[in-house]
Amino acid sequence: MPHKSLTFNGIRKNWLYLLSGRSKSPFAPINNNLLHVPGMPGAHIISSDTDVLYINQPIGFVVKDDDHAQQILDELKRWLITDEPVELQFDDDPGRIYYAKVQGSMNDFEKFVDQRKGTIQFLCADPYNYGQEIPYTFPTNGVLDIENIGTAEANSIITLEVLAPITFAMIQNQNNEYILIGKPVDVVTGSTFRKYERILYSDATSLNGWTDALSGEIDGTVAGTMETNGTRFQAANYGTGSSWHGPAKKHSLPEVLTDFRLEAFIAMFNAGATQVGRLELYLLDVNGNQVAKVATKDTRAGRALGWGEARAGNVDDNHYLINEPGDIDGNWNNFNGILRIEREGTKWRVYFAMVDTSTGIHHTRRASEWRDAEGLYSLNVAQVVVHMGQFGTNQPIAGGIYSLSVFKINQQPGAIPYIAEPEDILTIDTKKEEVLRNGEDITDQVDFGTDFFKLQPGPNQLVSLPSDQFNSSLRYRPPYK
Repeated sequence: MPHKSLTFNGIRKNWLYLLSGRSKSPFAPINNNLLHVPGMPGAHIISSDTDVLYINQPIGFVVKDDDHAQQILDELKRWLITDEPVELQFDDDPGRIYYAKVQGSMNDFEKFVDQRKGTIQFLCADPYNYGQEIPYTFPTNGVLDIENIGTAEANSIITLEVLAPITFAMIQNQNNEYILIGKPVDVVTGSTFRKYERILYSDATSLNGWTDALSGEIDGTVAGTMETNGTRFQAANYGTGSSWHGPAKKHSLPEVLTDFRLEAFIAMFNAGATQVGRLELYLLDVNGNQVAKVATKDTRAGRALGWGEARAGNVDDNHYLINEPGDIDGNWNNFNGILRIEREGTKWRVYFAMVDTSTGIHHTRRASEWRDAEGLYSLNVAQVVVHMGQFGTNQPIAGGIYSLSVFKINQQPGAIPYIAEPEDILTIDTKKEEVLRNGEDITDQVDFGTDFFKLQPGPNQLVSLPSDQFNSSLRYRPPYK
């Protein structure tokens, strides 16, 4: 018969045995706050708090010798010591999940011949345990009746697949609590508009319409050849040069833009400490003058250090909005995600984010804004350039541009802008109190009166509005006190 073990942070060690003697409260500890009144027996209960939960779990494992025992202990530490609480499941408590972090020492293991045993203490700052995730789909009328089978209020994740352009999305419950993103339109006096209108898109499957960039249109020498491998633009070869050099292709826009957004999904793989290179996108005016640039690069030959750049202006006259390696050195190594730069009036905005390709969620992000109060960088945009560069004879990076979009930013005073388009995905997480659009955080578009309400124990009714504009779904884990 298989022995009992545990799964922590999604990992299970078959050599670890659960021993008898686990101690934990049968339910989340409750502390009552009391008000004592002189001359009155007892006290008034004025409130109650749910305290943290501790789980003490005896474990054991078999070893070959003392060296092997130390290897196991080191492996335990690498596995069990985490920065944040993670999922914890016990084989003898099936279907229940805790969110736990190791507490205290892990060195007090007893030795008996070829066996080692000790106790691990887990701290559950969230004192509840959770059942398996339960999914629901909203009916076509947008009204969902749902039963929270847990014994406590439950958070949920609501997904809205957008079917038509929308200015708002709202989820409301039976208590008239609501989550509202965007703004509804007055059907009598209101009007709508598309603020970001895409005028150029490339999925990097073809170089038709792209021509070689000219000298001065990039920071360096145009050399070598750009190609597509069917999914991305990449350097077929970099040519030669003693400084920055490499292929650069440009494409004219169908119209000249004053207010614009450039966005690209790129990958720069620089894990090897000897790789040096860069991946850049430029915006030019009708005469080939640089208006803006976004880039990722690695210029260190002795270490891997991804670096992000975003600027208004050219190489000699500019303002940098991003010029850094991210929050921590190495954060942007093997960058795989979004580069974006835009100008609206005198305000410049940039956004860099790595993307988890399995979930679409943006992470390791940086956003920056700057107002060009003096109007120093106001050239109109007429062309876009993609470039990959090598420095001298250093080993270049791998990667390329997977997609590229240029948007015209429209203005229509008094009108309500669309917040999402068909095929966009809105994700509402009531625990994190955040809203994502295609993995990007747009919580700043949430209405001031929003309450990221929880599902009450027992029956709940939710309404999705506008009901005919989404395929809506919800999932939650029932919590148990």
